[in-house]
Amino acid sequence: MKKIWITDEVLNLLRTMPICDVARQYRWNRNSLSKALRRHRKKELRILKGVEVVPTIELPEPVYPKDARVLIIGDRHSPFSHKKYFEFVCRTRDQFQCDTIVDIGDGLDGHAWSYHEHNPDGYSAGKELQRAREDHDKWYKEFPNVFCCWGNHDELLYRKARTHGLPRNAFKDVKDIMGAPSGWHWAFKWEIDHVIYMHGTGKSGMNAHITWASKNRQSTVIGHVHSHLGVKYMASEKDLIFGMNVGCGLDIKSYAMEYGKDFAERPTLGCGVVLNGKIGIPVPMDLGTKIFFTGDKNEK
Repeated sequence: MKKIWITDEVLNLLRTMPICDVARQYRWNRNSLSKALRRHRKKELRILKGVEVVPTIELPEPVYPKDARVLIIGDRHSPFSHKKYFEFVCRTRDQFQCDTIVDIGDGLDGHAWSYHEHNPDGYSAGKELQRAREDHDKWYKEFPNVFCCWGNHDELLYRKARTHGLPRNAFKDVKDIMGAPSGWHWAFKWEIDHVIYMHGTGKSGMNAHITWASKNRQSTVIGHVHSHLGVKYMASEKDLIFGMNVGCGLDIKSYAMEYGKDFAERPTLGCGVVLNGKIGIPVPMDLGTKIFFTGDKNEK
């Protein structure tokens, strides 16, 4: 039997497609692919044992709000965000009168320094970072205090440093790299009103959000899976919890998203709102023709 190698291309597909579809695409046996994936993950764990992927940020712990009206910003992949996504998020915040902001992760794309094939006609690494910082300026001004989740794309700079043998102290922390204000804090997950907010790396498919809630045994909000947005509830004799995926805010026409041009499932643009830790509300962005934001009725 031919040995299956788990490449970056395969991992990227597994983030957006069910394992059975990936196996079918490569004409592999599904069980063989599952075993190969488990071997790959065990190997990664051995490599990462005792190593921190990102540097520790020595800052005061932010104060957790209670009975919050939380706005959750989806994966933006700056500087490859949809040009109207910022406007849409601001409108959603005002509509639901949100007082707490969570960025679900992957605010930065990192196409130029990723492990995938690069577009030779795209930005250099320096130019992409510069454009991403410029794009973030409006977010910093409008949202001065944000709980940010680490996404797999956010970690790319530090993963590349590790690949080339550079110690973590050789790099600035993410606030300095992105020019973020003091009110922006990063962590792998946050818990507000007994709801967990995390990027969602490690799960994929249309049920990733409720799978994470089930694994965490409490309500959970994720991003990461670009092609799905929604909420599901489940109850036991003891409690009622939900899982919610808030979608994304990326521009499907950008060259950084060319890897998905042949996928049947397209990015679902949106954000999310959680009220008092009890009610999860996925908010889809009105795309009209599936490509253009239709918030402005005069815009063609």
